[in-house]
Amino acid sequence: MSKEPVIEVCDLIKNFTLGDRQVNVLKGINLQIFSGEYIILFGPSGSGKTTLLNMISGLDKPTSGKIIIRGEDMSKATSNDLAENRSTKIGMVFQDFNLIQAMTAIENVAMPMIFKDINLKRRLKRAKELLCEMGLEDRIYHRPVEMSGGEQQRVSIARSLINNPYIMLIDEPTGNLDGKSANDIMKIITDLNKKSKHTIVLVTHNPNYLGLADRVIAMQDGQISNEMRNSQNEDN
Repeated sequence: MSKEPVIEVCDLIKNFTLGDRQVNVLKGINLQIFSGEYIILFGPSGSGKTTLLNMISGLDKPTSGKIIIRGEDMSKATSNDLAENRSTKIGMVFQDFNLIQAMTAIENVAMPMIFKDINLKRRLKRAKELLCEMGLEDRIYHRPVEMSGGEQQRVSIARSLINNPYIMLIDEPTGNLDGKSANDIMKIITDLNKKSKHTIVLVTHNPNYLGLADRVIAMQDGQISNEMRNSQNEDN
């Protein structure tokens, strides 16, 4: 594991204005994440987990503080730079799948490659390979409405991998799934880390998953309240 952090969060503060009231959502977060780590952000709803993930991804900007990804200060990046970062360096997976309902699975997965000037044949070939890796070879031309929640989340994961990102940011990926589908999805995510060496930051409030991570960052009221390292994962 690299000694230089691939993600560094420095004195991060995020405030939101609600009417005439200011809400302090993140209150001075400091965090380093290293290449190849599997990090879980854990805590109750409202603790700031998803807001922190959105800050790292560039979907939202901090009120103050820095987010440094591979030595680049993303808090100074333009909107175009942030979009490019999400397109090529960071894969994102959401609880609600965020699939385009009018598109088939293969079209959804191939879509992020449109902006990389890659021809249609190559885009579809890569998308089909990823869907097959997800065990969806018989769902390639199905639309989201024709698939179960677990299948849709597999499509979402395949889409997040289409541009070969080195960081995966994953927000409550099992929140809308039954028990078996949830376990299948968590196995896929764990394999992405252990076998494919992706750096993973995953948000959850489910304590059953904590043993999968290298480190668990517990959050409470917009702050890091505790950090736990899983020693059994250190040699993986």
